[in-house]
Amino acid sequence: MFYGYALNLLLYVFSSVAHHLTELLLYFIFRDAIYALRLQHPNCPVSVSPWWVTSCWKDAKLLPSFNFAPQYRKAPNKVIEKPQKTQEVVSRKAASVFRGTVFVFLRVAPPDGSVDFDSQQLETSIRSHSGQMLSLKIVEALKVDRAVANAKDGSDKRKCYVMCWGGGGTNIQQQITIHPLLSQVKRYDLCELVEVTPVWLYTCCSEERIVGVDRCPILMGPQKWPIHLLAGITGGDKGKSNLRISVTGFSGSRRSAIVHFVKAMGAIYDDSMRTNTTHLICRESTGQKYEKAVEWKLHVVTIDWLYHIARYGYGGENGKSGFGCESQFSFGSTDEVSK
Repeated sequence: MFYGYALNLLLYVFSSVAHHLTELLLYFIFRDAIYALRLQHPNCPVSVSPWWVTSCWKDAKLLPSFNFAPQYRKAPNKVIEKPQKTQEVVSRKAASVFRGTVFVFLRVAPPDGSVDFDSQQLETSIRSHSGQMLSLKIVEALKVDRAVANAKDGSDKRKCYVMCWGGGGTNIQQQITIHPLLSQVKRYDLCELVEVTPVWLYTCCSEERIVGVDRCPILMGPQKWPIHLLAGITGGDKGKSNLRISVTGFSGSRRSAIVHFVKAMGAIYDDSMRTNTTHLICRESTGQKYEKAVEWKLHVVTIDWLYHIARYGYGGENGKSGFGCESQFSFGSTDEVSK
């Protein structure tokens, strides 16, 4: 359509001097239209570049047109990049982990020297993975949804994750009763209430799926005791812990939960064990990592050691000063932290 318009325009412009036309200035954008004009013109004018005009004016004479043939430029080849399908799928999957779920925080102010979490960061993680924070508007919408579901002979209830930290796990039901929004959710049976911790949230984000709390209840479920910080207790510089912890024998969501739990306590997590690693948490007393830790004379402990120092602190509950009861949690020990 564009070239047809350009051709008609050229024919109109040159119609009055058609019998005198011998040269045509050729511009790239009108190339096809001018080529068609040449074929239809009785003199079959020669195509020249704009340089022919400037050269003739400079030399004050008409120069041969064959020295000024137009130079056609080829359009650059477009590089078509293949879409990163894997990355798109992964990011799309991660962004929808909590779709259709609702969250509410029940924070008990932890004592000094205990782990606390940033509510704003937690909310950002929830919203970035398609979760929603419980509000009055959502409660009203849940009432409507529940009424419709009951009319249709019932259906699965949405989950409302009650995220607790700071201790006070024994008083959760009491807090739910006095909470202005959770009390309505419980009274009208609008959602299935699931008690979780921030460690559970970060584990789900890492695994890109909702993980059952029963996979690691002490780490991902609320406890009646606050989690002790390791920072500033074990001699680390500037309030940082000098404990470097590595893990072996655990996989999947349980490993992710341990990693996030260790980091929350202020310790340094070593994915690859090094000579300056201080502790290796093992599931079994076998494997290359275990043997290397024994050779390097690291503290090789069970997962119960982590539970113990989380509850009592490093060196607490019968531990010696500067030691975290590692001898009590070597393989063969039956000590376990109660919930």
